[in-house]
Amino acid sequence: MEPVCNDAVFGEMKYKHRWYKTERFSFFNKEWDVIVAAKAFSEKPINDKQRDGYKWFKENFLELADKTANAIIEYINSNCEDLAQTWAGARRVNSSKDLNQIVTPKSLLIKQDGTILLLFECVWDKEHGLAVQVAPEFAIGSQ
Repeated sequence: MEPVCNDAVFGEMKYKHRWYKTERFSFFNKEWDVIVAAKAFSEKPINDKQRDGYKWFKENFLELADKTANAIIEYINSNCEDLAQTWAGARRVNSSKDLNQIVTPKSLLIKQDGTILLLFECVWDKEHGLAVQVAPEFAIGSQ
């Protein structure tokens, strides 16, 4: 049986290589079940940087979701020719609704230093996927 903790900020989390739970988020005008994970080794507790990061993410979610969608659209449109090498239906994207068929949000990962990453499966890189770092700096690229 997996160890469980009831964190004051995250709520109930289970441990398997990291503390995690599933939470529902709205990305690209659709609801998704996303794994919320707090990186931890050897069942060490969730730390204050992770709690602060998670609170900040939740408080700023709507803005971050829009910024993430726009960044993914820009990434796809800027790299469309390169992505076509592994994505047979490669095409430019005009709106966040178009992303539903191309990328799937899978995890919100909060590292021990407070770095926050959104991890996505994507049609052009099924093995590695796409990562969007939302804090401390905003960046996008392969996982």
